[in-house]
Formats: sequence, structure tokens, C-alpha cells
Amino acid sequence: MKRFPLRVAALAFLLFSLACGDDDDNPSGPSGGDPVGKGPLTAEINQMSYVAEFATVNNVAGQVYVNAAGSSPNWAVGFTFPSAEGTYTFGPGSPVSAGVTIGSANWVGGGANGSGSIVVTVFEEHRVAGTFDFTVIGASPKELPVTDGAFDIEY
Repeated sequence: MKRFPLRVAALAFLLFSLACGDDDDNPSGPSGGDPVGKGPLTAEINQMSYVAEFATVNNVAGQVYVNAAGSSPNWAVGFTFPSAEGTYTFGPGSPVSAGVTIGSANWVGGGANGSGSIVVTVFEEHRVAGTFDFTVIGASPKELPVTDGAFDIEY
């Protein structure tokens, strides 16, 4: 359980860093993929369509960190899961966590907070792809649904 707060803090920092990035039209870093013909990561966030402009993947010590962002709107989505194909569900002791930043507001989920799952269908040396649906917890609204998520990222 001691590792969960560290994972959530790391995910929140990465989301905040991505959301507060500069307005560079050509962001540096790995990106790619095309889950539904629009971007490296797409989702419905609180019933609003979201298309990330770029995404990053970090595979560290058996855990994958996916972070995606865009400047229009200034939103960021991130989540973590083990370094393998599979279905990963939120719950106590689970290695899955997620976060969403919209402007300066943040929502997080993982462990006993929030609910949902991440399905990793492709896990290769330089590519990760799958789907996700989860609800993260914040201030207002308290629960933020993220549905119909898809990602396909080359890194």
C-alpha cells in the first residue's frame, strides 16, 4: 500500500506537467498511433469528446505510464498498468491508477478510489494499444466518468 500514494503523486505530477506545457505546435517526445483516426488517445470525458494531440509512454520497473495531453482544450489523461497485455481493474492492491486534469482541476483513481478497467491488447517493444473506461475522483464534479477510451501509441 505504501507504493500507491507514490504512484498517484507521480501520475498527478506528469499530468500537471503535460497540461501546463507550452503552446508549441510540434511537441517533442514520442507520439503516434491512431486509435480511431483522430490521435494517439481518444475518450469521452464527462460526455465530451477528447482527442489528445500527443502522448508519451514510459516503461519503468514493470509498470507502464501513459500520459496524453492537448492544448485545445487544455486537458490531460494518464494511467498506469503492468508491462504486459491483459485486463487490469481498479481495486485495493491493484497496480492500476489513472488521472485527469482539466485546466487546474484534477481527478485521480486507483486502489479503492474510483472504478474501471484498462485493457491492453498490444504490448510490444515500442508500441502499446488498448481501451479503457474508468471513473476518477475529484472535487467538482466528485466523480468524473472517462468512457470509450482508446489508445495506440508508438514510442
